Amino acid sequence: MINIELFVRLRGEKKLSQSDLAKAVNVSQQLIGEIEAGRTRSTRAIYKIAHALGTTANLLDSDIPAIEGRWAKIQQDLTKLDEEDAARILERIESDIEFVNRSKR
Repeated sequence: MINIELFVRLRGEKKLSQSDLAKAVNVSQQLIGEIEAGRTRSTRAIYKIAHALGTTANLLDSDIPAIEGRWAKIQQDLTKLDEEDAARILERIESDIEFVNRSKR
């Protein structure tokens, strides 16, 4: 369930109108209004909204497991890196996943 109080506070801190936020994440202003009125309990756009508000999805929506929120934060952080650094980090992640999968056999 979306934390409406946090949602509204973060939007205010970013000085975004409902319309500005909606445009930033490519959703309708009506959806943003419904979230803030408590008529929408969750949305697939929560990851994009969280990014625009400078937080993680699991902090905005308590139904999202922390691991998904952590992954969304990593993805957000990767977009701030230059292409070479991001590629190097992704290679390490892939290598670690391969290692874990091999060790389970």
